Amino acid sequence: MDNKVLKFVRKREYQGEVDVKLERTCRRFCEYVIIDEEERAIRCKDCNRLIDPFEYLLEFAIKNKRMWKHANLELKFMEDELEKKKKELAALKRKVRAAKNGVA
Repeated sequence: MDNKVLKFVRKREYQGEVDVKLERTCRRFCEYVIIDEEERAIRCKDCNRLIDPFEYLLEFAIKNKRMWKHANLELKFMEDELEKKKKELAALKRKVRAAKNGVA
């Protein structure tokens, strides 16, 4: 069994930009992991390779940031839809009230 550590490789470009590339041993980034508290290590559940805890935490934080951003956008959309429905309901109530007053 090979205990190669997955890590980010940072490569500087001539313009001063940093290109971050993830070395992968699985077909995808190791998403399902086993956290060993005794060894203080993280292993891939699929390929059983050792993963650098800091790099995994960094990837986890980036994914969570994206997820929260998406959730906040979805929440904003739902709040806007709720406001539209409240206005529609108020307009319908006015029409019903007007119809009742006109019939009576």
